[in-house]
Amino acid sequence: MSIYATWLALNDDTQPPLVYQGSHINPAPDDRRGGSMTFCAIPNHCHPSVRGTDADDGPSVDYARLRVTEDGDEASAIVVLDRDQIAELRDTLTRWLDSRDPRPA
Repeated sequence: MSIYATWLALNDDTQPPLVYQGSHINPAPDDRRGGSMTFCAIPNHCHPSVRGTDADDGPSVDYARLRVTEDGDEASAIVVLDRDQIAELRDTLTRWLDSRDPRPA
């Protein structure tokens, strides 16, 4: 059983990402969708110091897993990020979102 709990899943059950068509092609909302992206973290009760004990909770586990698959591929990329990397990713995504023009109503 996996120690990772899913926090976010973009896949066929939600709305999968757009299929990448190359760095020379601009994506469009009606492009083909496929593949998946999941963000998973290790809950406190799976911390190595409490696994296999009667403890209900342990210290935070400062690692998370990011998995991206291409359409028809089971495991294109799986990486484990530490807390500092996750913060940097969050900050980068926030800067990108904040730099966009507001969406029309």
